[in-house]
Amino acid sequence: MSERTFLYIHKIIRFDDVLTRRGQRNDDKFAPIRNLWEKWSEQLPIFYNPNDCVTVDEQLLGFHGRCKFRQYIPSKPERYGLKFWLLVDSRTCYVWKIQPYLGKGVTGNTERNQGERVVLDLVDGLKGHNVTMDNFFSSHSLGQKLLQKQMTMVGTMRKNKRSIPPKLLNCKKVPRYESTFAFTPDTTLVSYISHKNKCTVVMSTLHHAPNIENESKKLPEIISFYNSTKGGVDTVDKMLSCYSYKRKTNRWTMAVFSNIIDISALNSYILYNDIDPNWKKTQKHTKRKCFLHELAISLAKPYMEKRKKGAKNELSSALLYKLSFQNISDTSNNDTGPSKKQKNDKSPKKNRARCQKCYHSGEHKNKWTSSFCFLCKTPCCTERHAKNICIDCIHNT
Repeated sequence: MSERTFLYIHKIIRFDDVLTRRGQRNDDKFAPIRNLWEKWSEQLPIFYNPNDCVTVDEQLLGFHGRCKFRQYIPSKPERYGLKFWLLVDSRTCYVWKIQPYLGKGVTGNTERNQGERVVLDLVDGLKGHNVTMDNFFSSHSLGQKLLQKQMTMVGTMRKNKRSIPPKLLNCKKVPRYESTFAFTPDTTLVSYISHKNKCTVVMSTLHHAPNIENESKKLPEIISFYNSTKGGVDTVDKMLSCYSYKRKTNRWTMAVFSNIIDISALNSYILYNDIDPNWKKTQKHTKRKCFLHELAISLAKPYMEKRKKGAKNELSSALLYKLSFQNISDTSNNDTGPSKKQKNDKSPKKNRARCQKCYHSGEHKNKWTSSFCFLCKTPCCTERHAKNICIDCIHNT
């Protein structure tokens, strides 16, 4: 596929029916891409069983175009964008479930206990896991509902919660690195003085003892566990920013579609590492880059072979072979997994050279050119001995 064709498809692609678009948008803000989103999101939990610890947090997909549910979060690097709720594996960072945030409903009423509702929706289908979350989601009522589902939680608490005893919020004149615990039969609260006159309150239904791990800073075991499992979604954002399909666009549906492709590629990379752990040891550098390169080739290979077999004449077949199929012939024979690009595979350099047709034509003209024949790689000037041909003409020849 040429760049021009790719940009044209990127420009005209739509994900809904134009005849029913207006009526659906009045009822659902996410209607332009709702069908594709539901089919894709339903497949995420099927291929992976999370470890014993999962993380719930928000993701801000950068977008500066027009959208009814675009959010502004100054603490995020992008600041403006589309917000999603994610549940990821704390160890492998596999995105197990995802849910878009669409702002206020059609009636315009603000949703109450939104954090609790989001967590209960995302953990549907899990059992026996621990959920790590920040102070937007965590509450005492949520901890009790998770215990009924045979799940535990660890999360920071906002200081305006009524379930926190006043003694835990009193941090004045309290020595630094001091911890205060509060217990119920199934819940533990700890207030840790990390800085002067500043305390951090963490609730846990997993821990039931006032254990201290770090002797120098007297860090409680609850906070140490929270620090080790809270960064799942942040790691996903970091990995997606390194290798992303995202392109500049003014349509929010294309931004969501790029996020679908990025998360799918990341999940496939995590699955492949779990299936074949030895492959990771053979790759010294840029493991994920090599995997994405081989993934793109494997997805395009059937289409290239189909086009090669369906060429209309010898010229089209030769061009397709030289431009596409020959580049993947070496990698298609390797069934052990993705491998690095061969160092000896050197593509022809487009340097200036003397036109061979003009030089051997009898006039012996020194006509220098930077154009080469696609088949024999002979330098040919475009004025007399070479013609530019587009993809449509190749198919019609």
